[in-house]
Amino acid sequence: MEDSENIKENTGKKIKQKKQNQKENKFKEYFGWPLIVLATSLLLSFSFSFISELALNDANIVIAILVIVVFMFISVITDIIGVAVTAADVNPFRSMSAKKIRGAKEAIILIKNADKVASIIADILGDICSILSGAAGAVVTAVLIGNSTDLVQTILIASSVSALIAGIIIFGKAIGKKIALDGCDKIVLTLGKIVNIFTFGKLSVKNKN
Repeated sequence: MEDSENIKENTGKKIKQKKQNQKENKFKEYFGWPLIVLATSLLLSFSFSFISELALNDANIVIAILVIVVFMFISVITDIIGVAVTAADVNPFRSMSAKKIRGAKEAIILIKNADKVASIIADILGDICSILSGAAGAVVTAVLIGNSTDLVQTILIASSVSALIAGIIIFGKAIGKKIALDGCDKIVLTLGKIVNIFTFGKLSVKNKN
């Protein structure tokens, strides 16, 4: 009798533990990555906004334009990286990794995690830079408007600056996508070499397809 009760008790515990694990797995599946994305976006957004505010505090129009150009450049580059990682084929890098080519092993890891890499680099970092370039544009707008009280002139200048920034970013990303698709292997290998430098080549590839 005691053995039977112990078996039932152990079975009940296993079932309860299994249900608990399933709940945890579902939570991780649906909320794990989004929460990481949220935390990362908040941290990066705060950091970039802080740097932007420091750079633009009492800045003249030249500094403001320079900040805009930097943010636009980062936005376009991150978009290129996101597209390249998503478009790249892992097979050539397996061959390179077998030949011990530096960065190939890291490139495989990046491609296998293309969705996460694209989310962090292109969606989060790139979008934050796009938004902040628009915010920096407000400084340029303020300088151009000066003490003008003409409402129509103010609206035209503000709209023109915003349109110009948005247009340049979209134009840059359109060219960047072509570059990324045509040279995805070279871009990903270069990115892999950069990762290799910062990780001292200690990353390992999991044996799964």
